[in-house]
Amino acid sequence: METQKAHRNPLIMLLIAVIGMVFSPISVRAQDEGVTAKEIQTFGEELQGEKVKMTATLHEVDDQWVRLKLKDDRFVGFFVHDSKGDLFQYAFASKEKYGRTLLQMSRGEPMLLTGTVRSVGGTYVLLVDSITTRVPPGGEDEQRGEGVTAKEIQTFGEELQGEKVKMTATLHEVDDQWVRLKLKDDRFVGFFVHDSKGDLFQYAFASKEKYGRTLLQMSRGEPMLLTGTVRSVGGTYVLLVDDIQR
Repeated sequence: METQKAHRNPLIMLLIAVIGMVFSPISVRAQDEGVTAKEIQTFGEELQGEKVKMTATLHEVDDQWVRLKLKDDRFVGFFVHDSKGDLFQYAFASKEKYGRTLLQMSRGEPMLLTGTVRSVGGTYVLLVDSITTRVPPGGEDEQRGEGVTAKEIQTFGEELQGEKVKMTATLHEVDDQWVRLKLKDDRFVGFFVHDSKGDLFQYAFASKEKYGRTLLQMSRGEPMLLTGTVRSVGGTYVLLVDDIQR
């Protein structure tokens, strides 16, 4: 009888509820910054199908798990560090909606992800519906001020094909291997550059008559602004350069 009264005591019931919140796998406090990589990994079965938020910073855009696990090329894959600093490799978002945005972001840039936890091939992943980032004054147009990147041409080549684009770059080296093997047009000179993110792009081609001597006189690491057109050549998206500004 005393035991039944104790269970009905409002103070005891409140204490039990507080203890439950403190020791819950996903506490109310943890939800302030959203879920973490370890929570998704450890409590994935409980979280599956649930809409969650994750406070994170971008590590890199990488499609390896799109190919190996998700197997759906409508998505772009990306790695993030959660609010605890742990790496989470299984974030996926719509390529059409967020692919270009992610590729324009810098490593370490903060973001708030909203999405749904799903099990894919035995791994708990986050299918992201919304990415909130800090947009600088001037909005997205200002973010695009440095032009396209190597990864954008590689990932969105079909969309960019035939489009006039700019690329902020530094010279890596002049190399005609892809002129011989892919372009097969000796009116062009081939050269490799590093884009504004530091990634290597091997498929830049310019008129040999107009820019061949200029490129050979440039030093490795010298900055340039390329203007040209994206084309598909032998299954590879390349940049046919019309103008080089030093």
